Amino acid sequence: MTTTNEIVLHDEQQDTMQLPVDRVAQIFAESGMFPNAKSAAEVATKLIIGRGLGMNDYDAMAGFHIVQGKVNLAANSMAAAIKRSGKYNYRVTEHSTTVVTIKFFEKWDSSWEEVGESTFTAEDAQRAKLSGDNWRKYPKAMLFARAMSAGYRMYCPDAFGMAPVYVEQHGETEIPRIESVEEPTGEDQYDELKQLVADWEERTGEVIVENMCSHFGAESIDDMKKSQVATAITMMKSKKNKGNKHA
Repeated sequence: MTTTNEIVLHDEQQDTMQLPVDRVAQIFAESGMFPNAKSAAEVATKLIIGRGLGMNDYDAMAGFHIVQGKVNLAANSMAAAIKRSGKYNYRVTEHSTTVVTIKFFEKWDSSWEEVGESTFTAEDAQRAKLSGDNWRKYPKAMLFARAMSAGYRMYCPDAFGMAPVYVEQHGETEIPRIESVEEPTGEDQYDELKQLVADWEERTGEVIVENMCSHFGAESIDDMKKSQVATAITMMKSKKNKGNKHA
């Protein structure tokens, strides 16, 4: 029996999905609870895609990333979409550190029929040169992710709509990453940035190094990438110039 509280809660959940995307994006971006949310526009993009895939706003923020313009889903998001579809289902029949097999089912009329299975083995991973640290730490999860992804595309391709999706597990994606080529930056630029920060803090009393490092996702200036150091130097010089104008 559905209680009044359950009805009210359900209605409230539905109402939050009716909020304009730009409003939700602004709230999420300004909350500070999503470190990778660099701007409201970036958040809005994820929300629009997520809503198009039938995900609620939180699942959109936590359940996938956009890599080179392609949707990169967590394996559990794929699994949830299959279960939620009402049209497809799956069952894990083998799950070890060397092999994972998943059987997939589709509902025809009122009965479930097996449409195929997906298997991914440690040997498959070796052939694909998937030998990163996560494959040693979480072999079952990594094998499951690859088996789920292959089975999803083969047997349940419309569980998330028509656009192709790719799996991500423990930070590893099926989409080959294009590494950016950074301009050479000497160690003297690290020293320059440290000096600019020290001068600013001494002159204004404002401690900014922690916020700066947090902005770039680094624990210290020494941990920042060379391109980030160059950007930070530009920001500090601009900040210094503005400060001099108001002095």
